[in-house]
Amino acid sequence: MIYCEGIDVVQMALFPQDVRKAIYKFWSEMTLTSLGNRQLLGEKLTVNVFDTATNASLAEAVVEIHRKYVDLQTVLTGEEVCYCLPFSELGGLKPRAPFDVQKDAQLFQTDGIDLERATRFTLRPGRSVVFFPGEGHLCSLCPTGQGVRPLRKVVFKIAADSLLS
Repeated sequence: MIYCEGIDVVQMALFPQDVRKAIYKFWSEMTLTSLGNRQLLGEKLTVNVFDTATNASLAEAVVEIHRKYVDLQTVLTGEEVCYCLPFSELGGLKPRAPFDVQKDAQLFQTDGIDLERATRFTLRPGRSVVFFPGEGHLCSLCPTGQGVRPLRKVVFKIAADSLLS
């Protein structure tokens, strides 16, 4: 996991040049109404801009992992508390369903989750995070003292094998 202000130069240096260019082009052309899922570089890079809401309790949230894709996430409006769990901490969690190869995702229940060894941070406009394959991420929790609030998120999915090329 890498967490920093903005879409950071250090984060972007991880990605191939064509991925960086496509992300910057998307940002320069995006408007607040650019909702939806689209391919920017075929299966190598996709982006989803969507509306959701924060979860008031841990029981309503899910932990998600990926195998083939890196997530680059930020929020356009609102803020959310997120956790990143190391792979070693996922063993005790109950899957909600088997791994979905099409979506490259598996969701886990939060029953019995121990967040002591997780990294906690608040994602808000101007901040971003990169989650790597195998890292459990638990997002969309309400910040302390706030109730359920709307979020508009941007999630780029970058093929992890492109980082090696």
